[in-house]
Amino acid sequence: MTRVLYIAGWGRSGTTILDNLLGQVPGLASTGELHNIWQRGLIERRQCGCGEVLSECAWWQAAFKEGFGGIDKVDAADAVRAQGQIHTRDSRAVLRALRQGQMIERYRYADYLKKLYDGIATSTGADVIVDSSKFPADAIVAAGLPGYDVRIVHMLRDPRAVAHSWQRKRAVADKDSDKNSGQLRRVNLVRSTAVWQFYNQVIARHGRSAVGAGSYLRIQYEELATEPERVVRRILQHAGVDEDLCPEFDGNEVEMLPTHTASGNPNRFRTGRTAIRLDDEWAENMPSWRRLAVTALATPTLRQMSYDRRP
Repeated sequence: MTRVLYIAGWGRSGTTILDNLLGQVPGLASTGELHNIWQRGLIERRQCGCGEVLSECAWWQAAFKEGFGGIDKVDAADAVRAQGQIHTRDSRAVLRALRQGQMIERYRYADYLKKLYDGIATSTGADVIVDSSKFPADAIVAAGLPGYDVRIVHMLRDPRAVAHSWQRKRAVADKDSDKNSGQLRRVNLVRSTAVWQFYNQVIARHGRSAVGAGSYLRIQYEELATEPERVVRRILQHAGVDEDLCPEFDGNEVEMLPTHTASGNPNRFRTGRTAIRLDDEWAENMPSWRRLAVTALATPTLRQMSYDRRP
């Protein structure tokens, strides 16, 4: 049975870094945010992590041929419509479908996701598919697919760091951007913190329930950024992979080869000698009133997620 390592969490929590690191491990297929492959990869013709237009990448062409009979046979617009049936706020209903064994019958998107996983598993021969889509409801859908052993890595990051990251201006051509600005989409601190709480509570409750406590692992970005080798080894154990296959680190540096991520943070294009460093810019540059505001808004969840309630 093919395993799926589903990386769940709110944006700007280090999921792309983790996906890229796992993509250096033999037998693991790093696919990035598969949730976005239909719109960004197929409709908007954005780049694969290897640098090719995704629909022209031989790796993805082989996967779609195995799963759908060819990339030209995929109705990407219909897949996006099918995704519209599944929302994080409906995670409880999706969990019921899983428990009743009716995921594919009840949600059309489940069939699209299964065919995509099938194509990746067959074309690559991978033991583990790494899917860093982040969405809690997608994780539950994946857990309800027959023939797959889904294990969740719940990625967390301090909500103040997350809110600060969402406010930074960053020019990029291959990701969601503000209209005509050529910059990454920005999210205000109230929305960022509200979604941080909601996503992480849903993942901790419904995501964990969907896969079982033994298939759920919580990781903090701060751990990954300061002790990447230890954390990657721990995650490989969680995925049922020999931890000795862990990439060779020199301190916090590692050699990164290209991966075939469908979507994600622009760091997914980074290759060569790469330093994994803690991004703690917020600790010095975030205005005190913003820190106080995020801390107050996130207080109900900070302790639950093992973060300091002091601003």
